[in-house]
Amino acid sequence: MTFGSGHSFILPQNATTYNRVNGCPSKGQFVISNFLFGCGNHTWIQMIGDHTGDHDGNYMLVNAESTPGTVYKDTARNLCENTSYVFSAWIANAMQDFTCGGNPVLANVTLTVTSLSGAVLGSANTGDIPVGFDKIWKQYGLSFTTPPNTTSVIVNVTTNPRFGCGSAFVVDDITLRSCGPSVTATLDGSIGPVNVCADYTDPFILQGNYSPGFSDPVMQWQSSSDTGKTWVDIAGETTNTYAVPRRSSGVMSYRLVVAERANINSLNCRIASNAIYTEIHPVPQHQAPQNILGCLDKNLFLPQVDPSALQAQWSGPNGYSSTQFASVIPVVQYADTGLYTLKETFYYG
Repeated sequence: MTFGSGHSFILPQNATTYNRVNGCPSKGQFVISNFLFGCGNHTWIQMIGDHTGDHDGNYMLVNAESTPGTVYKDTARNLCENTSYVFSAWIANAMQDFTCGGNPVLANVTLTVTSLSGAVLGSANTGDIPVGFDKIWKQYGLSFTTPPNTTSVIVNVTTNPRFGCGSAFVVDDITLRSCGPSVTATLDGSIGPVNVCADYTDPFILQGNYSPGFSDPVMQWQSSSDTGKTWVDIAGETTNTYAVPRRSSGVMSYRLVVAERANINSLNCRIASNAIYTEIHPVPQHQAPQNILGCLDKNLFLPQVDPSALQAQWSGPNGYSSTQFASVIPVVQYADTGLYTLKETFYYG
């Protein structure tokens, strides 16, 4: 939850127990804004800009003075069972040290995750957030693991302040994300990209690895012919090694996905590796030998090198050598007669 941008953003119904206003919030109220100053009888911090960094991005400014309540509540669905997640929010104090006559009640916020039946899966508390002369964003959060047969949870951001003046704070970027092991892939020991000619001799062996954290992992190699927009499982390739079949042209990307055995058929529960881009280029056309005639004591210009080549290397009689794309045999002599060869090197081989 980033609270959108501009003035039209509306919280989902029943997401909070506080009352919305359009200006500085009084006790028990909140405002969604991106630019506020003069609040708290001109004792609060100027609230300019959100944490996300969006253009005109909003935050949620809460005045919880003597008003316990729910700042934000939502139900997260389509989760993966037996999977680790992190629930977090970026929170900042909104008061200065002279707010409330120099003795403000400090903001104190709790993050909680429960099952739909109310069982607490995880909880974290910010502690008393100190006052300051500028808002200092800090991320608070907790990690939890979904129990078996649990694919939905309730996330809560609440506050239960002591009675008295104060308890003003700002919230942004409330997130729930998976926190699983990492998965990596290499092709012939490299993460790519890989560009080769159609006559390549590379073995094209994909190797996958994953960090500890899975209890019963299942692997699946995937390919993409549209540079990663869509992915397709490669039938039968379910080990950590995949020998890519030889092909003579085209673009193809590869990656490895890993999930717990019970979740492998759920696309949302798979953890994907880095994608490896491969492209097979046609072999540059071989130029047939040419007969080139030159005049004695005159410069002789050799045939033009392919402009798409990265490097060129001419070699010939009489110790001739040149790396110039427009090579010249200067002041031709009889000793320069013979076979000249050109080796061109391209980006892809």
